[in-house]
Amino acid sequence: MSRGAGLSLALRLAMELVVGFAIGIGIGVGLDYWLNTSPLFLIIFFFLGAGAGMLNVYRVATGAGQSIGYKKPPPDRNKG
Repeated sequence: MSRGAGLSLALRLAMELVVGFAIGIGIGVGLDYWLNTSPLFLIIFFFLGAGAGMLNVYRVATGAGQSIGYKKPPPDRNKG
C-alpha cells in the first residue's frame, strides 16, 4: 500500500467515526430541544452514534460489504 493510499484510508476511518458521533449527538440534541427532555436523548443517541461509527470503521477496515450479493457458503466437507 502506498503512502497516499494509507493516508486516505486513515482519514476515511477517522471521518466515519467522527460523523457517527456527530449525527448521534445532533439527533439527540434536536430531540431534547423538541421534547424538552434535557440530557435523555443526547445520552441515548451519543451511544447509538458511537456504536454506528465503530461499526462503520470495522466494515471499512475489514472490507465487509464491498461485494455485491451474498457470499456462497463453504462446501460441506462431511458429505461423501
